[in-house]
Amino acid sequence: MVRPRRCRRVGCVPSVTYFKPAGISLKDLEQVDLSYDECEALRLKDFLGLSQKESATKMDVSQPTFHRLVIEARRKVSEALVFGKAIQVRRGENIMDDRSEKKMKKIAVSVGAKGLEGEVDGRFGRCSHFLIITVDRGEVAECEPIENPHISMRSGAGVAVAQTLAEREIDAVITGEVGPRASDVLEQFGIRIIAATGLATVAIDNFIKGENK
Repeated sequence: MVRPRRCRRVGCVPSVTYFKPAGISLKDLEQVDLSYDECEALRLKDFLGLSQKESATKMDVSQPTFHRLVIEARRKVSEALVFGKAIQVRRGENIMDDRSEKKMKKIAVSVGAKGLEGEVDGRFGRCSHFLIITVDRGEVAECEPIENPHISMRSGAGVAVAQTLAEREIDAVITGEVGPRASDVLEQFGIRIIAATGLATVAIDNFIKGENK
């Protein structure tokens, strides 16, 4: 009897699935197919810099399987770059989108030093703190305040903050204005941006009510 292949968890489904060299017609290009799980392996290991063990755990695969995935993904991307081929990212089989499995939601709220007692800080990349809120069954199950480690960066603070929140597997961000580059990073990781002003507690409550509709 053939053993069924175990589903591989993908935490970030790519929004852009086709890449090609500029100035060359599609009909003149060879194509490399990159599966969702291979793309996820690259994201975890090369983009987020996680260890092989951490990455394999997130994908719910063994370390040898993850190693094969990331090596094959790197080979395909290298082939496309060296020979000028197009890359198409395809879903493939036995893929489980983590977003459809998650019952709890994690949101990050940009705030000042007062935290829950204060207002939503409109400065996404330059706020002093974030509240990491875990929402379970329509209730706040956990609230963890964290300092913004990138507040003093000369430039690129928003992008760095977006990457930090992605590493924490945030589902949504409640804040003011988010710059275009930071927005692109958040969108890549499937993180919703919810514009809000006023008290942080009210913004969180409005988010929960919206999720429960």
